[in-house]
Amino acid sequence: MTVKQSPYDYVEQAPYYKVKHAPSLKGLLKPFKGKGDYVVLEQQMIEAREGIAAMIDEIVEMWAKPPFSLLAIQAGTQASPSGAHHLRWRSRGRAQRMGFGVWAKAMQDKQTPEDLLEELYWFEALRLQTNMQISCLTFIAKQARECQEKMDEALEVLAQAKHDKTEKL
Repeated sequence: MTVKQSPYDYVEQAPYYKVKHAPSLKGLLKPFKGKGDYVVLEQQMIEAREGIAAMIDEIVEMWAKPPFSLLAIQAGTQASPSGAHHLRWRSRGRAQRMGFGVWAKAMQDKQTPEDLLEELYWFEALRLQTNMQISCLTFIAKQARECQEKMDEALEVLAQAKHDKTEKL
């Protein structure tokens, strides 16, 4: 096994390219013309999140095989209330601890081969990046949905106000 130059060297590039070529976030800085714009933005964020989720699944599969399956840690996913899945480190065995501390402990473990330390570092960098990306995309999708709901409420208030004004005449 050779040391990789980037965290993304570990995963199939196709899902990342799909995400990478998704519409730019500069679209957030323009006026939204109607309900369709919010729906499209939310859908784009969900699709991009699904592309990153495919990479996460690939990483989990990779960790189920040697040499990674022989280490004291394993890669897994954890669902968030939003439905997004984040990459997590878990200890093996009954204790089932989770998180960065599990990874840090594995890095210090005498049983961890020295030639895997760089690999473990890059996987941690990849985990941090993908989790950040998943979180950002989830947040933007949620904001688009909530903004659309608030816009719908505002339109209802406008319609009611106009209706009330015409009734008084």
